Amino acid sequence: MKFPAVWGATYPPAGKTPTRMISLYVNFFGEGNFHLPMTKFVGDLLTRYGIHIS
Repeated sequence: MKFPAVWGATYPPAGKTPTRMISLYVNFFGEGNFHLPMTKFVGDLLTRYGIHIS
C-alpha cells in the first residue's frame, strides 16, 4: 500500500534506516483513523530533540 504521490510521502530503500524521516505504519491511518498534521517545523523539532512518533 502506497500513499498518493500528491502527499509527497517518501520511502527509504529496502534495508536502509531512514534519516530525517518519520516512520509510520499504514494501518494506523486506515484502521485506526489516525491523522498526523505535519509541517517542516514540527519535523525539525522532532528531529532536534530525538522524539519518535510510534
